[in-house]
Amino acid sequence: MFKWLSKSNDNPAEAPPPFDFDAVQAAEIAVLFKHSQTCPVSWAARKEVQRFSVSHPSVPVYTVTVQQQRQISNQIADWTGICHESPQIIVLRRGVVAYSASHEDVTIENLSDVIQPFPLST
Repeated sequence: MFKWLSKSNDNPAEAPPPFDFDAVQAAEIAVLFKHSQTCPVSWAARKEVQRFSVSHPSVPVYTVTVQQQRQISNQIADWTGICHESPQIIVLRRGVVAYSASHEDVTIENLSDVIQPFPLST
């Protein structure tokens, strides 16, 4: 039924890379994406975030897979003051929350609109 789920490049046995809070806080702009491996809505949002990454390669996107990185997900919620949801995006500008959205609002259009007013240093 959900054959598209098996076509993912994710390897659940593979450990995610370490999350670097210092790099996220220091970035001119950064996108945090909280993703659930078991939620169809999260999979659709993941595709949107991937499309955004391709069209905005200078914007760092940090993906947190909540099943594997629960502690980091909780730390992000504590740090930003934004209750955990997944899928969820949090856009930060120099470590300050500029935008957040969840579920069906995680789209390439919303991300692109929110990034637009923030010119990136080159």
